[in-house]
Amino acid sequence: MSLKPSEEKVWEKYYSKEQLNIKIPNQSILSSIIELNKHRLNLVARNYYGRKITYNEYFNNVYECVYALMAQGIGKGDVVTFLTPTLLESEYLFYAITELGAVANLVDPRVDLNSIKKYINSTNTKLIAAIDVAYPKLKPLLEELDIPVLRLSANDSLPFGLNIAKEAKDIIELLKDPKPVMPKNGKFISYKTFINEGRKQNIKEIGSNYDPDRIAVLEYTGGTTGVQKAAIIPAGAINAQIYLQGNCLERLRVGDTFLNIMPMFLSYGLVCGTITSMSRGMEVILVPGFKEDMLDDLLLKYRPNHMCGVPKFYENLPESEILRDADLSHLHSAIAGGAPMTLSSERRVNEFFKNHASSAKIQLGYGMTELSSAFAYNWFDRCHEEGHVGIPLPQCNMKVVDENGEELPYNRQGILYCSGPTIMSGYLNEEIDALKMDEKSVKWVNTGDYAIINEDGLLKIVGRKKRSIIRPDGHNVFPSNIEEVIASHDSVSEVMVIGLQMENYENGEIPTAFVKLNKENNKSLSLIEEELRKISLENLPERDVALQYYFVKELPYTKGVKPDFVALKRMYENGTLEYDLSTDEITLKLKPRKRFI
Repeated sequence: MSLKPSEEKVWEKYYSKEQLNIKIPNQSILSSIIELNKHRLNLVARNYYGRKITYNEYFNNVYECVYALMAQGIGKGDVVTFLTPTLLESEYLFYAITELGAVANLVDPRVDLNSIKKYINSTNTKLIAAIDVAYPKLKPLLEELDIPVLRLSANDSLPFGLNIAKEAKDIIELLKDPKPVMPKNGKFISYKTFINEGRKQNIKEIGSNYDPDRIAVLEYTGGTTGVQKAAIIPAGAINAQIYLQGNCLERLRVGDTFLNIMPMFLSYGLVCGTITSMSRGMEVILVPGFKEDMLDDLLLKYRPNHMCGVPKFYENLPESEILRDADLSHLHSAIAGGAPMTLSSERRVNEFFKNHASSAKIQLGYGMTELSSAFAYNWFDRCHEEGHVGIPLPQCNMKVVDENGEELPYNRQGILYCSGPTIMSGYLNEEIDALKMDEKSVKWVNTGDYAIINEDGLLKIVGRKKRSIIRPDGHNVFPSNIEEVIASHDSVSEVMVIGLQMENYENGEIPTAFVKLNKENNKSLSLIEEELRKISLENLPERDVALQYYFVKELPYTKGVKPDFVALKRMYENGTLEYDLSTDEITLKLKPRKRFI
C-alpha cells in the first residue's frame, strides 16, 4: 500500500462517481454559464438594492457589452483594466471580455496610485473601466494616460428614485465626497454611450474565441507578506471552477438567495460570489459597498440562504447587538475563506448560528489567487471536521513535501503543493518560481503553506512558510499555532503573532502576540497576560509560546480583510500602534523584554 496521499487520493471516497467524472466542456465561460441556466431564464439572477434582474435579462445585457467592446476595438488578447467594486455593469463587462478572448485585469481601486499605474502600464491596457466616485483619487493618473476610460456608476442600475449616496454610502472610501465625477469628454465614455455605440454596429456573429490556455483574468495576490504579483488565470481554469466547484456545493440550490459581499477584484469574490453562485442558478444579492459592520443589518434585511465571506466578518457576529435576538433560520450555509480562522473562532460562530436557529456551520475552504481561488472545501457534512479545510476539488490533487521536495506520508507536516485544472499559468512579467513540473510532466503550485493531510484525506493548514519565526536559538515557530491557543481565551477578540528582533541578538526573532480584547472584558491586562501564558504552556511546547504580549485597540488588515502582518510590524517599529491601557496601565510594558531568551 502506497503511503503517498497524491497517489492514493483517499479523499475521492467522499465524492460520487458523477462528481469525480465531471466533464469540463470546451466552450467559453459565458457559454458555460448560459448552458447551466438555460432552463432558469425567468429566475432572478441578481438583486441590486431591490432591482431584480432575471437570467434572461442578465445574459442580454452581457451581449450588449460584447457588441460595445467590439465597437471600441477590443478583441482577442486586449487587456481591459477594472478599477471598480462589483457592480452589475462590471459583471456584464467581465463575461463580455472573456467571450471576446480579451483579458480582464482586475485591480483593487483602493490601492495606491503608483501600484495602479504599474498594473496598467505592465499589461498594455487598451481600455479602463473605472467607477466615477474614484475620480478624485484617480484623476492625476487617468488624465496622464492616453487610454480611454469607461465611466461606471453605482447609480446606473439602481431602481428608479433610489439614491445610492443614501443607500450604499461606502461603495469605496472615496464616497466620503461623492460629488466629483469624471469629465464628459471624448476620453471618458459613459456606460450609456458605450452601450449605444455597440447597438449601432449591428453585429450578427461574434465568432469562436475560446482557448482554454488563453489568459482570461489577471488577479493580484494578497500581498500580506510581500509585494503583490499578477497571477495569470487561463480561461480553462475559470471553466473548471464553474463545473467542479459548482457540482460540489450541494447546499446551494436553484432559486436560493446568496449574499455576495466579496469584491470581484479578489479571486475569492470573483469565483465564489460572481461565478459559482450564478452556476447554481441562485438569486445573488449584490452589495458593492460592503463594510464589515454592515453584515448584521444585511442578514436581517435580505434574510439570505447562503453567503461567503472572510473569517473576520463572521467573527464579529456573536458580538452584534442587532442580532442578539434575531431568527437566522433562513441561513443554511456560511462559506469562509480568504484568510485563516482559528478553531476557537469557528466553534464560537457555529454556536452562535445554532443559538439563532440556523443550520449553517462555518464551511471552511482553502484557496489562493494562484489556484484561481477555491481548491479545497468542507464541501459535505461527511467530510466536515473542525480545524480542517476539507478536501480538494474533483480532478485536483495535493501533496505535502519536505525540504528536499520528497512527498511525505499522512499526518506529516510539510509544504503543500497543489495541481489540477484550476491552477494559474504563472505570474505576469515574473519568473515562475511557484510552478514545478514533476517527472510525469504534471504541473504543481508551491503554495508556500505548511500543511498536514490526515489519513482520511482531510487538509489542515498550519501556517505560511514566510510567516514562520526562527528564534535566536534556531527553533522554528509557527505563529498560527500560538494564535490558535490565544484566541481560545474568552477575553480575546483578535490576535496576530509576528517575530520581532531583540537588542543584543543578531540572529532570530521573538514570537510576539498583539492582542485585541472583547468589549465585554473586565479583567486587568496583567491577569489576562498571566492566563494567556498559562494556557499557552499547557497547550504548546515551551519553545513555541509567545514571549511577549501587547494589548492593542485595533489590528491592521489588508483591503481584502486579511491579517496584515507586514503592516503590523511596520506600525510597531514606527510607534503608530494604539495600545490598550484602559484597565491596567502600570503592568503593561511597551518596551521589548529581554528576560525570555
